[in-house]
Amino acid sequence: GTYDVSILAVGGGVTEIICTSGNPQLGGSVFDARIADHFVQILGENGCSTKRWGAEAKTAIVLAAEAVRIHLSNNRQATVSLPLSEQEWSQMTNAKDVILSSSDGVKDDAGSTDDKPTRVNVTLSRKDLERLCKEEFQALLRPLREVAIMAGALLPGDSSPAVVEAA
Repeated sequence: GTYDVSILAVGGGVTEIICTSGNPQLGGSVFDARIADHFVQILGENGCSTKRWGAEAKTAIVLAAEAVRIHLSNNRQATVSLPLSEQEWSQMTNAKDVILSSSDGVKDDAGSTDDKPTRVNVTLSRKDLERLCKEEFQALLRPLREVAIMAGALLPGDSSPAVVEAA
């Protein structure tokens, strides 16, 4: 994906693009990768190394991360049930399956056999997402500032155009 910002002038039935800026390297997939890395770290903390896993399982982790990111767009938190085996990740047919609804409840030993857990359940909040993706969220500001400078507009907290230009 890509992140783009435009300032438009709309009036009298005419829409004019005043200026546009963006970051072609910043989009949803960047946020998904951060969440996926977090999931891999959690799996590792629970004795599950993903280093030798195949592409199918690794792709499933990224797709699950995307589902969680989208879920957090409309919800304050997501309770996630992460499989501890490559096979279960590879066989996952719907990435949303890792998200537990509030009616599912949370069991520490979800899917366990022989007293050995096969999944780990974690809660990820929007604040957690903001901490994980702090650099990415900061990178969103540069294109905003650039279009503000080009359009001669002020952003909240700016006291004068000189402040914006100095940024």
